[in-house]
Amino acid sequence: MEAITPNLPAPTKKNRTMWCGPYALAVCLGLSYDEAYELALKVTRQDRIKGLANHYVEKALRRHGIRTEFKGLRQSAGVSMQFMYGKQRGYVSVLNLRNALDYLKPNRLYIINVTRHYVVLDTSDMTVIDNQTRGWWPVDRHRNAGKQVQCVAEVCRVNPAA
Repeated sequence: MEAITPNLPAPTKKNRTMWCGPYALAVCLGLSYDEAYELALKVTRQDRIKGLANHYVEKALRRHGIRTEFKGLRQSAGVSMQFMYGKQRGYVSVLNLRNALDYLKPNRLYIINVTRHYVVLDTSDMTVIDNQTRGWWPVDRHRNAGKQVQCVAEVCRVNPAA
């Protein structure tokens, strides 16, 4: 698998709101926001987009040779859940963006769904970008640092030669 170099997408040239799903696609695919929005329109077969479901993000990435799957954070990190008397033990009960870093691999790019919002996390320098900040911020200073992580997708280009 080949690493992805994150991109700072060009702002939209049309008079439209920049939504988090197409913005995350633009960051990961090296596209402008408008190109990522058009890709999302094709994938969803809709005439406008306000939000994207996880399977549409996966489908859009697949069209550019990136195989990924959204998983729960503990599942993607391979952490087994331990139960004792019906209570979960052995890990933090609610994972937010700040304490999720312990479960992610270094030097990787992730699309993370935090409370119905997509952000892109680069673990090589522990920075986050989304459509609201439009710049790379340290995770602990980002506006979504305390939001609950719902699922994570590692972004790696599949190398056909391998």
